[in-house]
Order: sequence, then structure tokens, then C-alpha cells
Amino acid sequence: MKFILWVSVFLIGCLFFCISCNTTKNELIVKYKNFDGEIEQQQNLVFAFNKDIYPDSLLQSWDSTDYIEFNPAVKGMFKWNSSSELMFSPSQGFQPGTEYTATLTSFILNRSAKKYSFDKESFHFHTAPLRITDTHLSYTRGKNTSNVMVQLDLNFNYEVKLNEAASHLQLSSNGNAMSIMTANEGAGKTLSIQFSPVSNRDEETPLTIKMNKGISVNHSKYISANDTTIVDSIPSRFNLAVTGIISNHNGVEGTITINTSEPVLEDSLKRNISIEPSVPFEVALNDAGFTITSSKLLPEQTYQLTVSKNLQGSFGGKMKTDYSGSVFFGKLKPSVAFINQKGMYLSSQGYKNLALNIVNIPEVEVSVVKVYENNLENFMRKDKEYGYGYEENTNDNDDENYYGDYQYYSTEDLGDTIFKKNYTTSKLPKQNAAAILHLDFSDRIKDYNGIYVITVASKQH
Repeated sequence: MKFILWVSVFLIGCLFFCISCNTTKNELIVKYKNFDGEIEQQQNLVFAFNKDIYPDSLLQSWDSTDYIEFNPAVKGMFKWNSSSELMFSPSQGFQPGTEYTATLTSFILNRSAKKYSFDKESFHFHTAPLRITDTHLSYTRGKNTSNVMVQLDLNFNYEVKLNEAASHLQLSSNGNAMSIMTANEGAGKTLSIQFSPVSNRDEETPLTIKMNKGISVNHSKYISANDTTIVDSIPSRFNLAVTGIISNHNGVEGTITINTSEPVLEDSLKRNISIEPSVPFEVALNDAGFTITSSKLLPEQTYQLTVSKNLQGSFGGKMKTDYSGSVFFGKLKPSVAFINQKGMYLSSQGYKNLALNIVNIPEVEVSVVKVYENNLENFMRKDKEYGYGYEENTNDNDDENYYGDYQYYSTEDLGDTIFKKNYTTSKLPKQNAAAILHLDFSDRIKDYNGIYVITVASKQH
């Protein structure tokens, strides 16, 4: 009797196992996605499935089919990177501080050769709320007075109305409320506030920064829902200090911005700066310190920057010791840029060529569209449009993910493409880390007069 019972249990177990195997074999599931929780505003969303469900012949083409439904709705396009991987790219980005739900739709299986069962699975994620990402305190001349003032720069992760943000700000030191005035206005990500020095002694002074909720983000319906409190310290006016270094490289030229606790004197400024390995450089003052530029700074090289203690502040501050720090530009973000950033009229008597800088892009596609004469008025009324791209880091040794925006003219139905060519950037002449592409259309354009739209873009992205 026990043996019969054991066999029955064994058979039921086998049957259950076989049914489970069969269910898994015919079920479509998302086995990977490139997001979890918080996402960037311009992030592309990737969904990888456990089955090949899309024809290879149709891959890498943008598609408006609603494979995924977003709530709240998000405008964008889809592209199948492989037969089992779908990517969504938002055309105008996700809204700030918003909770989203993404739900698979039945369109997922529209072109699948095999039919699979799947649950219309939903995924939850959100964009970041309004945050203060960084603060910077320094001494400066007052906006409306010649007196020495303390300036507080608050950097936000979104663009806000600066006057509105200032109205929600409260500052205090040692429990005493402080009177403030705004040093900038309009819209932006950096709010600058000025106030009178709290102490005349050579010491740091505590500062409490409270940003109350209720601040709106530009071009959105989002309003901050939480108060933020940050504890910082006001540096001594008599102690000149380097408060931050920002390095940037555009492929052709390196820029090092040194922020100081007060403006510095220009006299002998360059002599008080040294860079190792040594490169020729230029230096210019700014309100927050000074900026070093050089076309000889290499993005892959680490430099040692030294600022001598002989450097003096405009308000009497002195450095107690030499400052020394490492500067590294890191992996350059891919970019394509016309050297001349403005639209140009090319004279029929001129050279008829355009120059571009190309950084970290293996291949570019150049196209030229001549606008129909009867569409000129319509075209001239239109402004540039904006797009966004997001690249996920797939190499653990590389830098973090990045996204970039770009501008373009929409020429659909406005003209004819008269020239298109791909260029491999490794074969182009180099200037520092950038490849230089000179476009000469004198032999490509027969009837030269007219309006032409020239687009240069990464062939892959």
C-alpha cells in the first residue's frame, strides 16, 4: 500500500515537472532590462527576452509600433537591436520626479514566427526628484554694492525658475537667520545667493541651508514635495583656498577650471601655476577663480597641477601651503561638431568647404539635402529640432554611462538628398584626440546657388 502511494506521488511529481517545463518552454519573459528603480530623463530603455521573436531582416530600424505602453504616456520610438532585444528611446525625455509604469503589449509578438504565451508584465520605475547636487561658497564683490560678500552657488539637477527657488531658501548660522539677496535670475540649474560675511575672524563658520518644498521644474508639471537641509561651512576670508577643480576636454583642447574661495590677483598668476608633465598653457581669470586652457593637454594623460602659496586673493586672502592635485580628463564622450557652430553662407568664390571635429566615433555618415525652391519659405520658418541619445556602458573598465543631445533640421519632404557618404575616422587626420574631417562640396554640387542642409552623424547611433 505504501509502495503504491509512493509511486502515485512520484508520478504526480513527474507530471507537475513536465507541465512546468512545457510552460517555461512556451512562455515569453523579460530576462534582462537595463533599468531598475531610478532612471535618467533621456535614458533609452532596453528589454531583453528569452526568445527570438523578431526577424533579423528588420533589425536596427526605428519603429512607432506600441510594443510597450507607458503610464503616464511617453512619446518615443522603438528599435529591435537583435531578435530578442527591444530598445525604447524617448523623443522628448521622461518627466522629472515622476513614477512610471511600462507594460508589455500584444504587439511584441506581431512578427514572431512562433507564438508564445506571456503575461502583460508591468515594470515600475521613476525619474529623480528635484535635488541640490552641489554647493560652492566663496567671497566676491556684491552685485549691488562694492562690499565684500559671501556667495553661495546651489546646483540643481533640473532647470528651475531662480527667483522662485530663492523664495524657498532659508539660511542660518549658529541658529541665527540670515538676510540674503539673489545674484542671478531667470531660469537655470545654478542659483547664486549673496549675503554679508558672518565672521571677521580667521575661521570657518557653520552654515545651514534649508530649501523648502514647492519648487517647480521648468517645462514640466513637477513640483518638489520634500524639504532639503544641507549643513556646510563658510570658509575664512583670510585663507585663500582651492575649493574645486573641473577638467574638460573636447578632443582638441583641454580646459582646467580651478575654483577658489575668493577671486585671485592677476599679477604673476601664470608664474604661480605649474603642470607636470609640462605643457604650454594660457590662463584667464573668472569670478570663481581661474581657467587653464591648452591644446597640448592630452585626454589620456594624468597631470599634476601645483598652485604656489604665493598666489594672493583679491580680498587679502593668502594660501597657507602650496596646493597640489591630480588632473585627469577620463574617457572622452563621443561627439561630432562643426568647428564653426553657426550656419554659414558659402560664397561661390570661396573654398566651399566645412571642417568638423569628431571624437570617439568610428564612422560617420555625411548627407547633403538641397531644399526645393518652393519649400524655402517653409524651411526658413522652421527652427532646429532636438534629439537625445543614451549609451549604456557595457565595459566594466570604462567610464559611466552617458547621454548626449543633438540638433538637426527636419528636411523630410522639403528637398532631395544629393550626396551621402560614410567616412572611417581612423583614416582621417588627427588633432590631439579629435579626427578632423574637411568637407569640400565644390565637385559635388553642380548648381551651387541654394540652401543645403548638411548632416553629420554617428553611423551606429
